[in-house]
Amino acid sequence: MKTTYESGDTWSSQTHDPPLPPVIRPSGSCQTVGRHTVEVSLPVALKPHTQIGRVETECCGDPTVLCHENRCTHLCEFLICQKICVKIPVTYSTRACAGDPSIFCHHCCRPEECHCCCEEE
Repeated sequence: MKTTYESGDTWSSQTHDPPLPPVIRPSGSCQTVGRHTVEVSLPVALKPHTQIGRVETECCGDPTVLCHENRCTHLCEFLICQKICVKIPVTYSTRACAGDPSIFCHHCCRPEECHCCCEEE
């Protein structure tokens, strides 16, 4: 949304910049606008985060019993095997951490050589 002020200047509420006060110009003066393109960057690092929920287990089918006679110890040994289904709920997310922002000023140029993106707004 643009709002026009008495000085003829416009202000966009989306830029969050307050309007400049009206400028009183003496007769015979001229007005110019300086523009310069800069590049602003913000490094962001993502750190993975996981959380395991309540684990559930259930038997699948019947168990298998394997029997073995140990002649050295004179014991009857057996092994019970069971297939199970394990449900493990996992929640995945990331945490973002911002570094220090930086700015890069492009080379200064004469107005006729400089195409500033802000001129197109």
